[in-house]
Amino acid sequence: MILENPDFGNWMITLDQDTHLPFDYLDEVLKISQCTPHEDVYCPNVISAQGEISPIILRRDYTANFHMSGIEYLGCINSGLMWSVGLVKSLRYDEHIFLDMVDYDIFMQLYTNNRLQQVVQMKSTIRQEFSGDQISTFIKDKTRFMIYAKDFVYFCRKWSIRRTFCCSVLMKRALKLSISHRSMFFLFYAIQVMQNKD
Repeated sequence: MILENPDFGNWMITLDQDTHLPFDYLDEVLKISQCTPHEDVYCPNVISAQGEISPIILRRDYTANFHMSGIEYLGCINSGLMWSVGLVKSLRYDEHIFLDMVDYDIFMQLYTNNRLQQVVQMKSTIRQEFSGDQISTFIKDKTRFMIYAKDFVYFCRKWSIRRTFCCSVLMKRALKLSISHRSMFFLFYAIQVMQNKD
């Protein structure tokens, strides 16, 4: 969705097919597009069946290599994000990341290149549904975990995030799924991906 305003610039809103937008969010978007020329990214509060999922303060494990001081590194999922079009044009989509971590890879790009000084948290709240919120099966969770594991490990290596942190995050998810499905597949696959040098 593109909002054009010749006085304050153009804005783009990124949405997912399962994003539910309340009227107060739309009202806030229109107000920002008409009155605020200054900031580049506006992030709504996003909830799902799992609770509050966005925005989050990026862990020190992610931002250890950043050099800006005095700011809070905020990360958001793409659902409902309001971007200035000029900022979007400066981004580069990493084709090595298939699905997971795309959102955070974008913010890492912006912070490391000093192109983003502030993410403004909006007042409104939107709801996001995920396939994982539905009844899971071994095949569904296996496919989903394989995508996540590859994306997460690539993301960690790309941004030089501590290996111990990445291993702990991946193995925690693998262990949870292994217990849920009574299968060692997830643990074995996580180890395999972490050991892969590609």
